[in-house]
This record gives sequence, structure tokens and C-alpha cells, in this order.
Amino acid sequence: MMLANVIAAKDPAAALKLARTSLSRGVSWNVIAFLPTLYQKDAKSAQSLYKEIVGRIKDDNVSRNAELANNAWNLLVSFEPPQADEDTYRDLLTSMLSYILTSNRQTQQGMNLAQNMYYQIERIIPLVDKYAPTRAAELREWSQGVEHTLDPSARMYQEMRRISEKGTVDDMLALASKYPPEFQNMLYQNAAWKAVNSGDTARAREIADKIADPVQRRQVTDQIDNQAARAAEGDNKVIEARRLAEKANTINRKIEILIQAANTITNSGGDKKSALELLNEAKAVLASTPQSAAELTAQLRLAQAYMRLDTDAAFAILQPVVVRLNELVAAAVVLDGIDFHYLKDGEWMMPGANNLGNMVSSLDQILAALGRIDFDRARTLADQIGRPEMRVLMEIDLAQTTLGGKTPINQMFGARGLSGLTIIN
Repeated sequence: MMLANVIAAKDPAAALKLARTSLSRGVSWNVIAFLPTLYQKDAKSAQSLYKEIVGRIKDDNVSRNAELANNAWNLLVSFEPPQADEDTYRDLLTSMLSYILTSNRQTQQGMNLAQNMYYQIERIIPLVDKYAPTRAAELREWSQGVEHTLDPSARMYQEMRRISEKGTVDDMLALASKYPPEFQNMLYQNAAWKAVNSGDTARAREIADKIADPVQRRQVTDQIDNQAARAAEGDNKVIEARRLAEKANTINRKIEILIQAANTITNSGGDKKSALELLNEAKAVLASTPQSAAELTAQLRLAQAYMRLDTDAAFAILQPVVVRLNELVAAAVVLDGIDFHYLKDGEWMMPGANNLGNMVSSLDQILAALGRIDFDRARTLADQIGRPEMRVLMEIDLAQTTLGGKTPINQMFGARGLSGLTIIN
């Protein structure tokens, strides 16, 4: 299905064939997620595949397959009319309603199933109102009955979630006063963030001060500061970034603020000179930072930020990074299996599910992006990667991105998306 998503734009017929092969083994989330992609390129084929998926769901027994039931609900909320054929959509919806409304809640298994379905009802009810309105009252009554069976803490979380999503800041603060401290922190965080999104940064900071846990309080305060820096305009954005960096509790936090502000200015088409000044300040702070994983990660972020403003600076930062990563990778190979698993069948796993693996993947993505600007210099750096299988994959990504403007495979599937990708000689 990953391959089907990649080739759908150029060959939807071949992508559809792959999807049908996958569907023959059962309804998976990957097949469902593929439908919108196919619809953009070939609406008729997407409609045909949709009907086949619904037919497969109805042929199987959802009451004996919880994963299939979840996939059916996901299909209902992710592929609606007019993309989906309305009659087929209504047929699936009424079938799933019958499935949950007639389930036996007298058994423990039936009760567990009903409670699992309960948490999906809120996103389903608007669809029922529209496409099966005669069942809406029955579904709401069923939902209320199941809610009474939840334990008190679960009902509490449900109330908190509803207030956080639909209530005002005052509603959330009033609810917090009713709950014990371990629940108050969550409501205060949500209330502070809602205040920030409404533009009331001062009140958000007041609410954040109510959070008892110091770590959570600092995290929320940092998020508020980030939002304030992004919201500032023109020269004020630079002034605000410097003010926040000055009061930052750690060097890493100071660097993060400066880089983030520079990226915001660049993304908004702001003054290039101001963005470069902030990056230069971050580079100066970084130069005095002791060696650590955080410092190396900051170097990669800084190089990425420089990429659109000063390519020479980006390459200058990456050169020593490549040397250090080669040293760390060599050490990790010795430690393989002791702290983490870095290798698979003797070859480095990319992407890797650990901090060092993430840094290697970040370097891969940055080099691939730099290839569009200066391919020769980017390849020169890629050629200096010590492990051959790592070097080959980076050069493949570099060439693929430069030639076709494609996303590197590690970026496409995420830093933790694959258990391991090896190059076979």
C-alpha cells in the first residue's frame, strides 16, 4: 500500500491493482487511507474500490473481529459522500448501527465492545443525523445507557474532554475547581492553550501559573512563549524572540527560540536580514554549548534553518556534524544490542528508533533538500558517510529528491515509521 500511494499519481490503474491485492487479504487501514489519494487521480476507480471494501466488510463478521469493526467506523468518517457513493455509504452506516445497537451488553465481552464503541459515537452522530436520521434517537439513548456503565474516572475524562473541546476558558476553569489536583493540571493546560488561540496571551500565562507540576508548568509556558513569538509582527517578532531567549532557563531553550523565530520570519516572507541575525545569534550561543545529543540536534536544526538563507553557512555547519556522526555510529555499532539495536542483518537501520538514528535520518533529509540547491556539495558530504549502506541510501535519497523533487523515503514514512530498511548488495 505504500507503493500504491507512491505510484497513484502516475499510474492509478497499477495502484488500484495493488490495493485490490491487499484487500484480498482483508480490510486494512492502509487500504482505507488510500481511497482519498486514488479519488484525486481517478474518482471512478476510487468509487469502485470503495464498494469492494464495503462488500468485504459486510461479508465478514464484524462482531467477531474488533479490528474490522474499527476499520469500518474509520471508513465511515474518512470517506463520505460525495466521494463515497451515497447509497453504499448509507448501507454501511445502517449495517454498523444495527451491529452496535443489537449487541448483547449482558456479557462482559459485549459490555467491553459497547464501551469501546461509545468513545466513537460523538463523531458518528452527525453522520447518522444526515444519512440515517430515523436511527439517531435510538443511538443517543444507547449512548446514554453505556455512559452510565463507565467507571467514575472514565466519565470524568469524558466530561473534561467535552468541556475542553466545546466550552469556554471560564467553563474549563470552573470545572477544574470541582476535580482533584491530578485532573486539574490537564484542564489548566487546555484552558491556557485555548486562551492563547483566542489571542489572550496574558491570561494564558496566568492560567499556566496554576499548574502545580513544575515540569508541566514550564512546558506550557514555553508553548505560550512560542505562540507569542510567532504572533508578533515585523520588527516586534525579532524583539519578542530576543526577549524570550534572554529569559530562557536553558541554553538549548534559548537556541530553540531563536531558530524558531528565524524560521517563522522566513516562512512568512519577512526580512531576510533579521532572520539571519537571529540564526547568527543562535550559532554563537551554540558554539559555547558543551557536546551533547541536544547540541548535535541543535546543529542539525540550525543547518536546516540556514538552508534557505545562507547555503554556505549550512554546509559549514554540516561538515563537522558528518565527522561526529561517523564517530558516534562507529561507537554505536560496538554497542549494538547492549543499549539499542542499531543494526539489522549487519547493516544500519534507517530510520532507527532511537536518538542517534533520528539524527542520521535528519542529516539524510537535510542533504536531500540541499541537493536541490547545490547537488555537488551535498553529494560531497554524503560521500563522507562512513557506513556504506548508510551512504548508499543517503545518495539514493539525494538523487531522487534532486531529480524528481520527491520526498526522501525516511521523511515520507517518518523517523519511526519503519522497523528497518537495508540495502542488499
